[in-house]
Amino acid sequence: MLENLGIGLEVTGLGMGLVFLTLFICLLVIKGLDLMFKPKPELAEAVAAPGPIAPPAITVDEAAAVAVALALQQRKSQPPAPAVKPKETGEEIVGGVMIVKPIEPAPWSGPARKA
Repeated sequence: MLENLGIGLEVTGLGMGLVFLTLFICLLVIKGLDLMFKPKPELAEAVAAPGPIAPPAITVDEAAAVAVALALQQRKSQPPAPAVKPKETGEEIVGGVMIVKPIEPAPWSGPARKA
């Protein structure tokens, strides 16, 4: 019994060691790829700080014209809503028919199992 315990602990230790060794190798590969493909500092600064961008000068009349054009386009693209007819009182809502099959116990469960 103690022999099997020793062998089991040895195999467990080897397995865990291989897992951690593989994780460490993956860490080194990721770090190496990060160093190889890191952007150059002068390019990173040029992309990070492009400089101030001046907003375009828009007058109040132009903004109003854009708002009106957008509202008209939205009205044109939406189909008209169908007219809803109210239900009369006493009218029934008809649904589908569902057949329910009784649940029969399996032969290996319950009283059949004890037999």
